[in-house]
Amino acid sequence: MKISSRNSYLRLGLLFSLIFYYQSLSAQRVFKGVHLTKTYSSLDYQSGSKNWEVTKGKDGSMYFANSAGLLEFDGKYWQTYALNRPNNNLMSLLATTDGNIYVGGQGNFGFFSKAENGQLQYTDLTVKIDSSLNVQFDEVWDIYELENSEILFCSHNALFRYDGENLKVILPQTPTFYSYYVRGKVYANSWSLGLQELDGDSFKKVKGGAVLEQQTVRSIVPFKDDQLLIATLEGNMYLYDRKELHPWANSLHTIFENSMINIVRVLKDGKIAVGTQNNGLFIISDEGEIIHHFNKGKGLNDRIVYGIYQEKNGNLWLTHNEGISYVELNSPFTLFNENNGVEGAGYAAKVFEGQLYIGTSNGLFKGNKHPQTHQLEFEFMLGSQGQAHEIEELDGSLYYAQHNGAFKIKKDGVEQLSNKNGAWNYMKLLEDENFVLQGFYGGIILYEKQNKTWKPVRQLKGFTESPRLMAQDENHFIWASHGFKGVYRMKLNAEKDSVEDLRHYGKDEGFPSNLLINMYKINSRLIFCAESGIYVYDETSDRFVKDDFFNQLLGEERVSYMTEDMNGNIYFLQEGKLGYIQLDKFGNHKVERKKFFRINPMICDNFDRVVPIDLHNILITSKDGFIHYNPSFKPNNQKEYQVSIREIKAMNGTEEEIVLQKYLPEANKIKTINLPFELNNIELSFVAPNFEGSEFVEYQYILDGYDNRWSKWNKTSEQRYTNLREGTYIFKVRAKNIQEEVSFETSVRLIIKPPWYRSNWAILCYIAILLTSSGVGIYVVRSHYAREQQDLMEETQYQLTQKDGQIKQLQDEMLKDQIESKNRELTLSTMHLTQKNAFLSSLQEDLQKALKGVDQKLQQKELKVLIKRIEKDINDSKEWEKFEEHFDFVHGDFFKKIKNHYPDLTTQECKICGYIRMDMSTKDIANTLNMSVRGVETSRYRLKKKLGLEKEVKLKDFILTL
Repeated sequence: MKISSRNSYLRLGLLFSLIFYYQSLSAQRVFKGVHLTKTYSSLDYQSGSKNWEVTKGKDGSMYFANSAGLLEFDGKYWQTYALNRPNNNLMSLLATTDGNIYVGGQGNFGFFSKAENGQLQYTDLTVKIDSSLNVQFDEVWDIYELENSEILFCSHNALFRYDGENLKVILPQTPTFYSYYVRGKVYANSWSLGLQELDGDSFKKVKGGAVLEQQTVRSIVPFKDDQLLIATLEGNMYLYDRKELHPWANSLHTIFENSMINIVRVLKDGKIAVGTQNNGLFIISDEGEIIHHFNKGKGLNDRIVYGIYQEKNGNLWLTHNEGISYVELNSPFTLFNENNGVEGAGYAAKVFEGQLYIGTSNGLFKGNKHPQTHQLEFEFMLGSQGQAHEIEELDGSLYYAQHNGAFKIKKDGVEQLSNKNGAWNYMKLLEDENFVLQGFYGGIILYEKQNKTWKPVRQLKGFTESPRLMAQDENHFIWASHGFKGVYRMKLNAEKDSVEDLRHYGKDEGFPSNLLINMYKINSRLIFCAESGIYVYDETSDRFVKDDFFNQLLGEERVSYMTEDMNGNIYFLQEGKLGYIQLDKFGNHKVERKKFFRINPMICDNFDRVVPIDLHNILITSKDGFIHYNPSFKPNNQKEYQVSIREIKAMNGTEEEIVLQKYLPEANKIKTINLPFELNNIELSFVAPNFEGSEFVEYQYILDGYDNRWSKWNKTSEQRYTNLREGTYIFKVRAKNIQEEVSFETSVRLIIKPPWYRSNWAILCYIAILLTSSGVGIYVVRSHYAREQQDLMEETQYQLTQKDGQIKQLQDEMLKDQIESKNRELTLSTMHLTQKNAFLSSLQEDLQKALKGVDQKLQQKELKVLIKRIEKDINDSKEWEKFEEHFDFVHGDFFKKIKNHYPDLTTQECKICGYIRMDMSTKDIANTLNMSVRGVETSRYRLKKKLGLEKEVKLKDFILTL
């Protein structure tokens, strides 16, 4: 048991050793392409072509010492700031933590600082030079911040120390070239004295510094083991241990001597970047070996490199005689394209015997490692011209299929095997490995292994379509897909000269259409990617059904390519975008897409493909060659960053004012901007200084107090609000970079003041005016009232004498009105009485008639009683008394007068006199008094006699005079 256990451990240890050895070999076999770079010309930034130095400001923007002034780039916008001098050419610059940008140029130096509104303003420091010293200096080549926060400006003939207030001049005893501040010491190089160190206000020679006599030192940088690395224009490199100088990287001397070193910078990972005058940029190891070489035509737009700046994420900014370059060292992606010899769009790739072969739209290329840089440089394989379709290894040999036919790849070229146009992929038969099938534009060709070489034997009968992809399942069925006609299934007959059991599958068999159906073998299963969705073959129904696993993960959008790597990760291309499916640590499948946002626009949109080579090398077809992806590379992502408010404009119809520029908030602080109501149209521009994939940065914003919710993510970096009402608003913005990392929020407070007529002082004025007006009004009213009272008293006195007559007239008018009113009432009462009496008289007559027809005494008695009651009601004295009262009021006590003058008149006769005065007709009087017309006329005659009237006097006229 002990021996067995020991053997198990030995076997397990051997297994781990083999795995480690394999991984070590794999790690050593990372193919190096050209790093992704972005180049900017003077046409892009619209300023001077030459850029000397580069640095990053506190706000995250990049600043360049440009031949036309200070050039700024915030990731989207370029801007140049001039010094307002005849010569704005800058050679050096330094950004400090207080936000200032110190600059030096030809005979000038100073600094840019932000004004209250954020605009950069230039301060000239040369005005502080003591004129009595008669200092003569030319270009300021270097600027450093010393340990005591003083700023050191370095020219060839003089050094200037600025403490924020005063400027001190240091004049070397002998002319110096360039000065350097390293590890708390200031060094300078003299052609005659070699390396010197600043001691107080003068330079002194250093030990071993004489080695640098007759040389031009171009860089002194800190190196490992507390040493300094010194590089000269002449191509020499030394290590200085403060005692003596030791030559270093002698093997590179010839290269650097011819290249002429301009600048050296130690990178964050310990590597060394060397910029040259005529050979671009070298990245070398701390052992002095070249790792990368960038040059014009190999990632750069100029062979001259003046300045180098490395960002926190590891990417490099380079300045050139013409333009600027951005090198993405912090990226898992490199390129195989024309910069390293690959021409055309990438279609196929294969590693064979340690060499990488690439097939493109132009032909076949073989990669060879450069002896010094170890980067791949490709050579064209003779005779391989034409659009590549496939590169396949078969039994120790490499084969190449392309538009012009099939070929065998040899060391110095290719050998054609078949001239059938449009050779597609190779497929070895499962049932007989001595035969291989190859599709072409017109069908399928059978190959047979003869003398260790595959030779075409015949074209199979019974199938003449163009099978771009072929695969065989476990039942030995051959599946072939056609880009526009669907999928075919067939078997090879026993003689291997034709196909049988041919069956077509398309829209009628479950696919959404017959178009764009590709098939791939994933985890030993055939997967069919259709125009929409992913399908598998269901043998029971002989139809195609959707695959739940892939459709749930990827959705219905078209997947154009699918493959798997050695770890089981499934790479796919969906709508031109790359991603992969992997198992996470919890055993769940996860879809990763964001890693590839940077390269998606570069992926080939025709025959797109992913070629896994090993754990460190994945190739993706590109519109220009191939993209190399190293999955084991761990980029240093920008975890924390913030959006900068680039500019805020306040406008109305005719006026525009920039109220804020280059605003990056400090912790727990928010900028407040007060604006008049006339400038209530606001335009804000903002930017996230994220330079890797800057074109993919998206923004989201909201104006609290105006918007209800955050905007959708979009690439627009400007927002405008119009006709804002007075009030307080807070504008918030955040960004999302290409890795989908969201920035901190940036906020700015906007206070729109009310218009003058709604302002606080205007309201106070309104109140004051109202109170004053009220006081004046009261005074005026009171004065007017007093005058009116006086006038009224006088007028009253005057009118009192006339009021009696007016009052009497008014009383008469009122009395007249009352009389008229009573007269109307009297008329109505008379009419009512007349109608009532007429009705009762009629009723009485009817009862009299009825009485005569009644025989029974009891009934006669009752009718007589009723007749008497009616007669009594007709002659009701109460109604007459009421009538008499109203009548006397209207007619001036008529009845009283007539009774006094003629006491012999009966009541009936008085009534007739009253009715005659009311101008009632004889008939109406008869109805009212329950008399006949004849009786009324008789009564009028008698009445005239009692009144003693003459015959010719009319009764009515007499009565009206009473």
